[in-house]
Amino acid sequence: MRDPNKIFRDAVMQALNGNLTYDGSDVKVFNEQAEPGNNNTYVIVSSQSSAQEPNFSGFGHQGMLLMDIITKQAHLVTKDIVDNVSEQITTILFPSVQANGLAPQSGFQINCLAVESMNYMPMRISNTKTIIKKLIRLTAKISQS
Repeated sequence: MRDPNKIFRDAVMQALNGNLTYDGSDVKVFNEQAEPGNNNTYVIVSSQSSAQEPNFSGFGHQGMLLMDIITKQAHLVTKDIVDNVSEQITTILFPSVQANGLAPQSGFQINCLAVESMNYMPMRISNTKTIIKKLIRLTAKISQS
């Protein structure tokens, strides 16, 4: 049995990286921590978990992945920025009712992709930035072929 967490994370990151923009700039997707730099709006793949679902035909798991959409602006901001990125994410990952937009992963099938929840964190204001964060929690069934 192989670890399904990396497979799920890689599929999501491959589908999103290079495909998100805001105000003419790329919105990068990072694994756990953003790179230092001038990233005012970005996505972090943060918490993740899975649970094995035993069956007689192979290894199955229920996976959960949490994405943080973060924007840091020098002026007051609205939720519109994170909502714009969130809509791009859901459009990419859910192109139709019948299929998901995840990048295929060798030896695995990822099915039943769903948005379990979307939540906003309270706005934070520092001396130099206003920070707004939106969380998207994805779930999927991951089967090892």
